[in-house]
Amino acid sequence: IAALVQSDAALSGPVATAQSSVVFTVNFGADGPKMTTGGTPVADGLLYGLKVSAAGANSGLVDMATGQNVLLYTNAAGVVEGRAGGSGGAVVFTLNINGATGAVTLDQVRAIKHDAPDGVAGGTDEVKALAGGVLSVVATATDGDLDKAENTFDLGGKLQFGDDVPTVNPSGTP
Repeated sequence: IAALVQSDAALSGPVATAQSSVVFTVNFGADGPKMTTGGTPVADGLLYGLKVSAAGANSGLVDMATGQNVLLYTNAAGVVEGRAGGSGGAVVFTLNINGATGAVTLDQVRAIKHDAPDGVAGGTDEVKALAGGVLSVVATATDGDLDKAENTFDLGGKLQFGDDVPTVNPSGTP
């Protein structure tokens, strides 16, 4: 899966998307894929979801406004929310997946705290990524006689948040 990259500059702008289905290969065997789940058509007998390792898992990110760790929760609609400090904290980002296609969408809502790895603040090297082992894409395959198989893909390092930097431009003559 390609990295989903957002920037503090895009807080009110476009979301980042990537296709998670490319990381999974399925062999349904002689039974073939189940084509419906509860009457709903299933693309190739395969469904996708997101899995947080535990409610409140630490994403490895820090909310810029509060200085609190961004913790992961799954809401009632199945959308993963990164929240500042806890389940009642401000939403910092959301991650959604299309269950039929595996398309993953990242929407950054608040700024993330960035470090300067080269020691010089304001460079383009200031990218923070989701910690490993806390959030995965889950693919569940169901064959024609309802046998199921499941596998996961860790999104650690694949959700990336770049820093925006201030700019100063001349506006004309005084």
